Amino acid sequence: MDFRLRLGGLEFVGGAGSPRYTVAAISGLESVGIRRENTERPNAHGSFPAPGYFESRRISWSGLILTENEGEQDHAVRSLAGILGGGTGRLTAQGTSSVWTDVQRVSVESQIVTPGTVGSYSVSVEAPDPFLYGETVSFGPDVSVTVHHHGNTNAAPDVTVTGTMPSGYRVNGPGGAQYIVSQALTSAVTHRIDFNTGWLYRNGVLQQGAVSRAETFVIPPGVASAMSLTPVSGSGVLTAKLTDTFS
Repeated sequence: MDFRLRLGGLEFVGGAGSPRYTVAAISGLESVGIRRENTERPNAHGSFPAPGYFESRRISWSGLILTENEGEQDHAVRSLAGILGGGTGRLTAQGTSSVWTDVQRVSVESQIVTPGTVGSYSVSVEAPDPFLYGETVSFGPDVSVTVHHHGNTNAAPDVTVTGTMPSGYRVNGPGGAQYIVSQALTSAVTHRIDFNTGWLYRNGVLQQGAVSRAETFVIPPGVASAMSLTPVSGSGVLTAKLTDTFS
């Protein structure tokens, strides 16, 4: 089975074929560390329990640079040396399934093993957002939808609301959570709610003072969860998008 990484316009391949950049080793896609405050119990065993938070994700890989002549080798080495620069790019990993995350460059190293034909390299990047993301699935449009995803950790829905609701509406989520929008919605307007941040957008523009109750919620992995729309007046539908989310 081929394994492929794509970043900054370059492709790194582990498996069959004749790649420019091979992948011999990779780390950081399997799991991510957790940080927490550690306060020891005075005159007692152990420490006090504390909430844990995922650390940023460090992903590193290495392999060979395979070329046919010195010109190709020079171009391949320089292309790798310029990857990402000081910016951020999307790293995609594709094997039996495909996941992605946005990363920043930490280090890039390379050296010539055989002039013109063989070099070696190593790349290390960091994802400030520690989660890996996969396929996005839409549910709806409807007044009520049952949503799910195939990740291994909680996923935040992205909800689009359309209709005519002059007095606003309420989005209902698992556990009785309620996100209440007081701004009127007309047929020419689309609302989008990002439950990762709790922000409301009107035709793509971030709104302020349009939400009277912003209870965000997440969808746990492997569980079918109900979401619904309750207009104060009028009628409308919602569409919920969920992206497979992995820790």
